[in-house]
Amino acid sequence: MTAVIQKAKNGENTALLENIFIHSNYNPSKEAERFVANLKIPYIPQNIVISEPGLSYIIPFFRNLYPMAKIGAIRYIPDFSNYNDNFDFIINFYEFNSSSEFENYLFNFFGEEKLLLTYFCKWDATSKQLQSIDFSVWSCIKNSMEKAKTLLITRQYFEKKWLLNSVNFISNIEQTALPENKIEIPVIIISSGPSLIPFIELIKQNQTNFFIICLSSAISVCIKNNIHPDLCLSTDGGYWAGQHLKKIDKTDTILALSSESYCPKKILNQSIVLPLDYEDGISTKLLKESGLKCFSAKRNGTVSGTALELALSLSSSDIFFFGLDLANQKGFQHTQPNELDINSCISFNKINSSEKRYVVSEYSKSSLEIYLKWFQDFQPKERKIYRVINQNNKKNTLGKIKDIEIDFLKNYISKIKDSKENNYFKVETTQKKIYSLKAILPQFLADSELKKQLYPLDFIHYHYENNNEILKKIDDKHNDLQKKIWAMINE
Repeated sequence: MTAVIQKAKNGENTALLENIFIHSNYNPSKEAERFVANLKIPYIPQNIVISEPGLSYIIPFFRNLYPMAKIGAIRYIPDFSNYNDNFDFIINFYEFNSSSEFENYLFNFFGEEKLLLTYFCKWDATSKQLQSIDFSVWSCIKNSMEKAKTLLITRQYFEKKWLLNSVNFISNIEQTALPENKIEIPVIIISSGPSLIPFIELIKQNQTNFFIICLSSAISVCIKNNIHPDLCLSTDGGYWAGQHLKKIDKTDTILALSSESYCPKKILNQSIVLPLDYEDGISTKLLKESGLKCFSAKRNGTVSGTALELALSLSSSDIFFFGLDLANQKGFQHTQPNELDINSCISFNKINSSEKRYVVSEYSKSSLEIYLKWFQDFQPKERKIYRVINQNNKKNTLGKIKDIEIDFLKNYISKIKDSKENNYFKVETTQKKIYSLKAILPQFLADSELKKQLYPLDFIHYHYENNNEILKKIDDKHNDLQKKIWAMINE
């Protein structure tokens, strides 16, 4: 569809699409002025985005009403690109290969907070003439806004928990291990999916030929079967994640933890810890100010994804996944023993039976589809990454990650010549950082930017309503949080 530019009755340019005027043929400027005046935006937006504004007569009227806002446009077609100069930013929908690509760009361009402070509107005439494009664009806008709300709800809940975990982490670690040499032997990553079971004995017999990273949910399985992981990784910030770590004090396994992970104080005191830093957010700032040395890790929705990227950073050889099902199986969803399954058994009765729970979990997709897509989209570049899984347990494929069975693995093992060494990490005794925390926390906790990170939804609510009661609510929450932090340090 090609736009036709011609003169309106008042001498200004106007435009047509398929012989239909998308601006007034009498006074386009006056039409745009009325359009902006009739919007009645109920708050002061940080950004205003109009989808396919055509000749862009609306810009001066938006600037007059909202001088501090950034004004942008989403272009549906390239015909109006000569009218882009006065916008603060332009997003060309027609340059994207798919709606999902545009949606991801839209979310990343603004970020979750700015998205919710952005006012989107459409120029109705172009929307009607370009209906299929308009539908795709506004579906992407809606999905991005929903994603932003979901992430901010998650952040509002977890940011405080992550801060508390970070304080516990920094103040209770007694020994750290940081990488000293590259791991040149193959790496095994043990997840806890049921597809692990047929390979447990093979791993046990050949564990000296591999560097073994075990996810915390599989540590009980390893201990029961006399498999000795070199690293046990935990990234979950919730209390129940700590249940998996109850058995780790019976091993000499290095515990790889992000500062945001939940870990009982006793385990932090007794374990050798590889401290991981995502290098973003509140925890990173606190780690830097405390002086605790950390190893860089990548934030990921699934601990298996973090484990893979950690293995790629630590090693230079091939990587083998076991128990990475990323699909629901019949019966137990984890290889046994599993600490959370053991805890659940206590509450089973005739009404709330084990069979009922396992059937529900068998058909519950939860977050597995999101995690599966991440692995399917992962690009290993020059590295070889395998998933070891029998055909009867295989319910999906993982893109560039190759699926293999036991015969391939046995043949691979027969060619391994090197065995693991003891010089991959440098272990140091570190003084507890409790005293440095006491010195830095008052100023750290008083930072106004910290409050915005801890209570993002509340601050967006305040932006919409400009109600001082909301600020008081934020202050009350922050005072309660500070009391918890000081109680942790002083106990």
